[in-house]
Amino acid sequence: MSPLPEELISEIMMLLDSYSILQMALSCRSFHETFLTKPIRYIYELGLNGMQDAGSNKPPDELLVLLRDRQRRWVELDWKSVHVVKAPGNRLFPKLAAGTLSYSDGTDLFVLYLPSARNPGHALHRTSLDFKIHDFAIDPSQDLVVVLEAIELPSRDRRLSLHCRTISTNLAHPKAAQGVLSFTIPNHPLGDQLWKVRLQIADDVCAFHSGDRVRPRLLLWNWNMGLLLFDSLDEVLPDYIETFNFLRRDAFTLTSSISGGLIHVYLFSPVALANPILIASLALPLPAPSYTVASLWTPSVHLQQHPMPEALFTHSTETRTHVFSVIYRASFDLSLPSKLYFFFIRNLTFLQYVDGPEIAPELQVVSWEQWGENESRFIPMAPGTWSLDAHGDRVVLYQPRRNTIDLLDFSCGTPYLASPEHKRYGRDKPTTLKCGGIFTKDIVTRLPYHSASKAMPLDLHKKMIDEERIVALNQTDDRTELRVYSF
Repeated sequence: MSPLPEELISEIMMLLDSYSILQMALSCRSFHETFLTKPIRYIYELGLNGMQDAGSNKPPDELLVLLRDRQRRWVELDWKSVHVVKAPGNRLFPKLAAGTLSYSDGTDLFVLYLPSARNPGHALHRTSLDFKIHDFAIDPSQDLVVVLEAIELPSRDRRLSLHCRTISTNLAHPKAAQGVLSFTIPNHPLGDQLWKVRLQIADDVCAFHSGDRVRPRLLLWNWNMGLLLFDSLDEVLPDYIETFNFLRRDAFTLTSSISGGLIHVYLFSPVALANPILIASLALPLPAPSYTVASLWTPSVHLQQHPMPEALFTHSTETRTHVFSVIYRASFDLSLPSKLYFFFIRNLTFLQYVDGPEIAPELQVVSWEQWGENESRFIPMAPGTWSLDAHGDRVVLYQPRRNTIDLLDFSCGTPYLASPEHKRYGRDKPTTLKCGGIFTKDIVTRLPYHSASKAMPLDLHKKMIDEERIVALNQTDDRTELRVYSF
């Protein structure tokens, strides 16, 4: 028996992560008895599923039942409700974040607050701006939208401005020390560098990345402080940078297609002017000499600062899964078809380099053999698969002319239900890309995941995912219809 009172044991367990809670519970009988109490089981299962309590103040036993029910519904794709919502405009390129679907027609910003299983209503907020919207990033949990304005100067340079405003009033955000950040993109003889721009928000930091591979531009801006943390204009980034993504408020990745594909991991200060520090570069498996990596791309992520009202749980930003698409192309025989793979990595894999011991510069390139097999999963994509969306550890796929909803789940705590629709791929069921053609040896990956698929009565053109719902878009020449599947 432990000499410690149960209340103290419980308080200690509440401060631990799920793995440490389990290790403590297995060490003696009294610890295990505390582990079986509802408050500790709730904390343990939250962490196991990469989630956090949203502060609803409901009792732990009730939250544990609700958490298990939601996880089961996601595994079975057993949504509680379906709502059909009409959205103004067509041919949208929307962003799904924290229960809102937002998009722009170039002049107006539309923010559609979506229905959920608890609240069937929806509301549309439309804001007219006094300038043309080139792009925007949004965090509804902070009532924040950062809007990009681009003006062409007589010199053919571009004057860009990031406007930091509230969604609700379209006024300068009250927490922004500087409501607008302006900078210039020089004219480039190869053409417009703004065709592939990415804006992202991580708490009080906003990032601007121009995806021109030859001369990429990256700015990091603390919008609370009004402080430009970093501008790559005078600093050299790695060659052929394609995409940027936050890992968390003080770390990010850059992808590069050279040397068989590299994912660069950086650490930076979110409160002081300083150059980001390259921590490590994770190498993908080298292709055969006759193939090159034509593209290494990852979709933009949304990091939500606070839970939304009425939320019960929210995914931890540190335990989500990153999705990459890798296109291999024949170097010499252009008649050979390109090959597309999706590639999945846990956020914690990157953070172990950020938070771990410092790596010597000569060891910063981490070979595929050092990390890839157990920390990732390659999945070949069938012809016609061209889009996906991710939130937390879940990924929803879109395959044209396939009337299904297809879901991949990389969380550790997802219950496994055996059926033709629900499949488990553990470390004992690796994905093996056979040698020959693209690779000179077998490429084996073992990151565990579950898959689920559900037949639908109609082809849904685009699918998106957030904490509580899958949103499917049907777009025609004159309207957009949303089907919101709430869990």
